[in-house]
Amino acid sequence: YLSCQLKYLKMWQSKLNDLELLLINLQLTIQSYRHNLTDNNREKDSTISATSISEITGIPRATCIRKLEKLYKLKLIKRDQKNKRFYTDLKNLNVNSLFNTKEISDKTIGIFTNFFLTAVTTLCRFNDCWTKSN
Repeated sequence: YLSCQLKYLKMWQSKLNDLELLLINLQLTIQSYRHNLTDNNREKDSTISATSISEITGIPRATCIRKLEKLYKLKLIKRDQKNKRFYTDLKNLNVNSLFNTKEISDKTIGIFTNFFLTAVTTLCRFNDCWTKSN
C-alpha cells in the first residue's frame, strides 16, 4: 500500500512540483463529491473555506489561501464570490488538461492495477494457506 501511495505522489510531484496543491485540490473534490451525493441541485453549497482546509490538512491557513488562489487561477477550482469559499465543479472536472491527460490516466491506472494485483495475490495465497491448515 505504501509503495502504491509513494508512486502516486511521486507522479503528481513531478507534474505539479507541489504536493500541497494536490492535497488541497483533493480535499475540495472530496467535499464537493460528498455533497453531490446528498443534493445534486445545490453545488455551491459544497464550498469549503481556507480555514477548514487548513484544519483538515494541517497546512497553515495563509499557505492554503495562496494555494487556493493558484488553483483558482489554473481554473482547477471555482470560487463563490459572495463568501469567498471554494469548490470543485464536478460537472467540468475532466475539462482541465492538467488532470485530463492520457499520461496521467495511464500512470494512475498502472499504479493502482499493480496494487490491486498484489493485494488479490496476497489474499489468494493467504486463503490457500488457511484452507490447507484446516
